[in-house]
Amino acid sequence: MSKSASKNMETIPFKLSKEHYIADVCIVWCTDDRCKPVLKKLIETRGYKKIDRVIVPGGAKALACPDSEEGRVDLRRIVALKNIHHWKTIILMIHSDCGACGGLKSFENDCQKERDAQEKDLEEARIVLREKIGNGVKIECVFVDFDGINFLR
Repeated sequence: MSKSASKNMETIPFKLSKEHYIADVCIVWCTDDRCKPVLKKLIETRGYKKIDRVIVPGGAKALACPDSEEGRVDLRRIVALKNIHHWKTIILMIHSDCGACGGLKSFENDCQKERDAQEKDLEEARIVLREKIGNGVKIECVFVDFDGINFLR
């Protein structure tokens, strides 16, 4: 039995690093399981090794509404992660057909209408986050649709 194991627990042996780290990036992503392989592809393509992940329904959507409970909680999480792991880049994500955002049907199944609205929310989230964390961090916004990861300018 390991030092931390209890007779009331089942333990899966694993050696976790005790070293503190500086994160390469913080990624705010949606819980939608369809987006998991997209997140993996982004991490691999960019070569990120140390990643702070904020995985919440709607991804960055709640940040566009900082007066909502979800928006306040997400902002607190992001600020805490920044203070702990000192990343210099954050990626904010919203995706097509997101249930937390009403799904594609809430845009009358019009992909362009959905994209325009989601891009507006991402830009609002960027503004809110910039006010909270200052200018020392690069904020990237991505809209994920059924064809790929689209980086907003």
